[in-house]
Amino acid sequence: MTFGGHTRGILGGLLALHAVAGPLPLHDATASEAQISEYHLKSIFLYNFGRFTDWPAEARGAKEDPFIIGVVRKDIMEDGLHAIAGKKVKGRPVHVVECAAVEDMRKCHIVFLNGGDDLWVKRVLQSLSGTPVLTVGQRTGFCRWGGVINFRVEDENLRISINPRAASGAGLRISAELLQLAKIVDVTGK
Repeated sequence: MTFGGHTRGILGGLLALHAVAGPLPLHDATASEAQISEYHLKSIFLYNFGRFTDWPAEARGAKEDPFIIGVVRKDIMEDGLHAIAGKKVKGRPVHVVECAAVEDMRKCHIVFLNGGDDLWVKRVLQSLSGTPVLTVGQRTGFCRWGGVINFRVEDENLRISINPRAASGAGLRISAELLQLAKIVDVTGK
């Protein structure tokens, strides 16, 4: 899925994150807006979520350990994953892995729940509750269910929502710069 000519808002949000984060890992800086897919943008956001989140010391591992981003459906992410290939988060090489089992997700820094139905996503979030994993989703109730960051499309623009309480419960600290770009969702979903 591409957003065609309607990417101005998406890119506006991305450029705002770019202004905070510095250069984004786009390999083809001359790519037209129509060529940037939804999952390409989401891959770049996942990378930047890692840059603007702090994990507790026990979750970081050794300095030479990779920064692991888990995705449930890697097949639908392929066109976007090249955008973060070879990049580093806090000095660690980014590795993207496909994982469907909660045990595998617990080994990740970020997990993008881009597959499964609502009931499965709720169960995964419940199982990961209190673990130092930055959960990212793309379902309407994701943050209300205990997810940390949710992608949403609003007026054909890609936006994010953040549940700071879920982040805190996972031992994660999200930067003020990233929080400023998001709609904040409290535990009641307001």
